[in-house]
Amino acid sequence: MNNGLADLTQAGRVDEPSPVPSTLVGEAARTLVMFLGVTVIPDIPENYKKHPEILEFYASEKMPWRESKTISGVIGEYISMARQSADGTWLFGAATNEEPRDLEIPLSFLSKGNYRATVIQDSKDSDYRTHKEGYTSKELNVTSGTKVRVKLAPGGGACIILKKTN
Repeated sequence: MNNGLADLTQAGRVDEPSPVPSTLVGEAARTLVMFLGVTVIPDIPENYKKHPEILEFYASEKMPWRESKTISGVIGEYISMARQSADGTWLFGAATNEEPRDLEIPLSFLSKGNYRATVIQDSKDSDYRTHKEGYTSKELNVTSGTKVRVKLAPGGGACIILKKTN
């Protein structure tokens, strides 16, 4: 199993042309949540170049992980995790089942200091059945005391890249 596909329709495949039951952000989040020892993005480069924020999230997954923390979740419903990359960057990923959800993410796992957060989440009209590729991205200044709200579409997710600033 490899999460991280960028072409979620899979229309050109001859072996299994079934659509992926996820949103683009949900797929990205699952590369962080599912521990495989290495991030493998199984699609062609042209598909990833269309989504530079998602590609930056994948590129930030530098292993081995320094630390991993489960933030919240309910088995079979959703999960949210944070992992610290080998270079010290913190990454957050949340993935949900078919139910949409709003999550409030406490960044208390961060050490003291200021961070620049890139928040990538499903767009308002995202849905794994109808609009898989919609997402939004925004930059925030945060600390360990910040709580970030994210929206997860049906079959979707959210990703956050957290880099310490001077």
